Amino acid sequence: MSAGTLAKKLWDVIVMHHNQGGRTKVDVHADADDILLALCCIAGNVISNVPSSADRERLLRTLGPQTDHFVNKIRKRPSIHIPSKSPLILPN
Repeated sequence: MSAGTLAKKLWDVIVMHHNQGGRTKVDVHADADDILLALCCIAGNVISNVPSSADRERLLRTLGPQTDHFVNKIRKRPSIHIPSKSPLILPN
């Protein structure tokens, strides 16, 4: 499964949970901290299973800059606040 496919599947779960199908922006009803905590927990579980400590450190170092990159890329889209059929911005 590609990174883009996995991201789309995870995104669909979040959108479905918040009953906002068809949107590229999710107005969550829960505190955003709760969602980020859940995503960090998933990332922590994935990273903890990487056998090499050097690879784990590399993943942890890149997590912040990668997140910042996607936040900036997504916020520059003109359709961020309206229902849209355009695809999500996903990792290549």
